[in-house]
Amino acid sequence: MEAAQLLKNNQAFMNHIRQLAEDKNKTTNPGLKKAADGVLWKLEKENEFKKQCEEMTGSQTTQFDFMISYSWSDKPLVRKIYKYLTEQCNYRVWLDENELSGSLCQAMAQGIEKSKIILLCMSETYKQSESCRNEAEYARARKKTIIPLKMREVQLDDWLGFLVAGKLYINFGKHDFETSMGLLINEIERRRSMEQTTKQTTTLKRYCLFAENKEKLIHSALNTLVDTDTTTNVVDLEFIEDQYLAFRRLLASKAGFQAFTQLPKFRERIGTKIVRSLKLNDDQITYAALEVLNTLLQPMHLDYDLRQEQLNKSSILSTKKFLESLLDIFLKHVKQNTGSLIISSFLDFLTYTLCPPFSETTDGQHFDVLLELVSSNGRIFFKLFQHSSFTIVKGAGSIMKAIIEEGSSDISAHMQDLALSEGALPVHLLRALFTASNDSRLLPLKYLSQQLLGLWATGHPTTFGLLKRIFPLGLIAYLDSNEEPEKDFDEAALLGRDTLRLATEQHAQTNKSNALSTSIINTANKIRNATQMKILEQHVQHAFQHWSLKFKQNSKLLSSSDNPNATGTNISSHSNDKQQPVVLRKPRQRIRAEKNWRLFYQKFVMDHARPTLIWNNKTRDELRETIENEIRNFNIDKDLGHGHLISWNHNEFEVLYQCLNDEIKIGSVYLRLLLEQGELTANNDAATGE
Repeated sequence: MEAAQLLKNNQAFMNHIRQLAEDKNKTTNPGLKKAADGVLWKLEKENEFKKQCEEMTGSQTTQFDFMISYSWSDKPLVRKIYKYLTEQCNYRVWLDENELSGSLCQAMAQGIEKSKIILLCMSETYKQSESCRNEAEYARARKKTIIPLKMREVQLDDWLGFLVAGKLYINFGKHDFETSMGLLINEIERRRSMEQTTKQTTTLKRYCLFAENKEKLIHSALNTLVDTDTTTNVVDLEFIEDQYLAFRRLLASKAGFQAFTQLPKFRERIGTKIVRSLKLNDDQITYAALEVLNTLLQPMHLDYDLRQEQLNKSSILSTKKFLESLLDIFLKHVKQNTGSLIISSFLDFLTYTLCPPFSETTDGQHFDVLLELVSSNGRIFFKLFQHSSFTIVKGAGSIMKAIIEEGSSDISAHMQDLALSEGALPVHLLRALFTASNDSRLLPLKYLSQQLLGLWATGHPTTFGLLKRIFPLGLIAYLDSNEEPEKDFDEAALLGRDTLRLATEQHAQTNKSNALSTSIINTANKIRNATQMKILEQHVQHAFQHWSLKFKQNSKLLSSSDNPNATGTNISSHSNDKQQPVVLRKPRQRIRAEKNWRLFYQKFVMDHARPTLIWNNKTRDELRETIENEIRNFNIDKDLGHGHLISWNHNEFEVLYQCLNDEIKIGSVYLRLLLEQGELTANNDAATGE
């Protein structure tokens, strides 16, 4: 903001920028004119435009259903999409060739503000376009719903990968046009359904005057649904699935959440219905039933009662046989590599019951029973680490962390042993050490691997002995160091140089005619990229936070802005002063990563040349190749095993670092560097006259 104010106060600079932006001479460099228009928009017009948008009513701001953000090279396919949406589906679509007027930046901003959903058409030309990047980032800043469309093959990295990370995209290059449009329409309807569910969770809070009447309507609807039993006669699977979808919507409200234990015999009736439905062995119904259970375990509304949450959890977790049946369904799909939605939903079930902070409302006895059931099948979670879904990998990592931290010493040791025998440790070691920090898609997985490595090695001599055979002792010593890790550590700067950036800067120095515009663009890009990386590094841990926590935190901020006098979430709106306080289960963190792993990872990417440690690009490359070869050989052995249990022979694994064979070594000391250090000390003493 200070830099922007300084530029605005520089009248000569601003006059020059206005002249460039308003220049109608056709011989003027169009890129220079576009850059000047963008700078002028950022400095003078953007804030004023945002204020005008905030003053508009809802009907004024959302005049279009969609805006299509695209590169001109994709225009033919974009025109087909536009025609399909407007003529076949009667949607209102903003397209720049129809609506463009005046300043390019202002027209773009108006299109985004007036549209409910942004269709982001991804391609290599889109990723390279500065104006497309500005459109996408402005839409993200305005918290618009973004649906990515993959027009052609494109590498999802850099700013585009950061912006669409975790989002489902429609691949027009993989499917034919009709199939792709069908997928797009389904995704649009899904987003609208989610938006309606989000609005419903705050209905009782906003219209508390009619809360009692709404509760009666919700209870009546629940009774009607639960009394309609179609699982005993000729089954209509689609109708049963629709029933569970309706259950989930109703139970997401406060009245529905409380009805599970307060409505007479509702718990027994819906429990019987779910058990019967699971026996149908239909994947869609199983997934829908699991989602209903998850809605009962964790409140979707804000003004929730922890005591009610405890009652619901106790009712669902009280029967061990029921938990075993759910676990059997989960194990079947994991072993068969099927039912990703069912696996993800059951991982949510385990997260709500076993992982903090949700586990604090789980009864201690029920927690121990479920933890024992899950840990007895702990081997299966190592298979999930190889899953293609980031949500499933994240969920499996959270459950594994809970098992090790809260399980008994025998359970924790068993998980640590399995990390070795299942070959999980080298996989996570490779990911933790060699994943690029500037890759926004893989950075959360890198952080997860680093956490798991710390837990697997804590208090486990076998694992720590393996690490000593993998890394030099001089590098391992950092784990026991008291040195504080650097807070603003830039790993990417040490791993290599940006040749493209260097070439661009050299070209800018020789091109005198465009010196001003190039300087502005380069400076803006550097600030933007640095800001994005800082935000990503500071908030990478939030990538592992469950979506329901993020939703509640965002909703709290919105509700507090609507009501400045609010002091926070009302845990129990119907509680009285005489009611006993809610007793929470205290998480027991029996194992905690105590070594200085953060310093170790920082020192790993640095070069070292001292008597006790030689570490550089050659040693890192050799380590990487050795681990990759070991993982490849282990996977081949598993494939040849034809389903038999194959364990990794970790006792014989060692990294020899053949690139250091020419160095004379006595014990763990390199003689050449020791002598050079002695000569340097002697020369310094002679120079100082000591």
